[in-house]
Amino acid sequence: MGIRTIEADQWLVVQSELPAYFLYKLIKGRVGIYEDGERIDTVEVKGERRPKLLNVISTLAKDHKRRIAVKTETEVKVDTAYQDYFWKLLSHEVPHEILEKIEKMIEAILLGDHIKSLRRKLSRKQVLEPLVIQETFSSEVMDLLYAIQGLYEHIMNDSKCRDRT
Repeated sequence: MGIRTIEADQWLVVQSELPAYFLYKLIKGRVGIYEDGERIDTVEVKGERRPKLLNVISTLAKDHKRRIAVKTETEVKVDTAYQDYFWKLLSHEVPHEILEKIEKMIEAILLGDHIKSLRRKLSRKQVLEPLVIQETFSSEVMDLLYAIQGLYEHIMNDSKCRDRT
């Protein structure tokens, strides 16, 4: 598709279930990376720095799902290429063993990104006051409520599950 200049405040990639088939090479400028409407990162290329590839995992993953959105924060210069171009490059230049390793790396990246996404979502949840468990409830209901309360407290206090922000 070639090199284009795109003004600030434009969506380069929109998060959706639709497939992502294009990789973007950020040549100059700054973009924000968004997930579920929240800015989670920034990528910037200035001057002679090496370009950065955007939308890599969404494009190269088997399902091509657009997991993130990319919005220009400044005027940017990008080069756009169809995903087949990169797969052809890889298949012609890279041994089969490395291609298999790349697929496993993409799987691991997807899992890690999913875990980080879930942590961010759980961290935004308001911590609720404990349940008021009345003695008038049947023992079965009380056992169930105590179990739910215990599991909730365990998850909400587990630093592996929830960012402390």
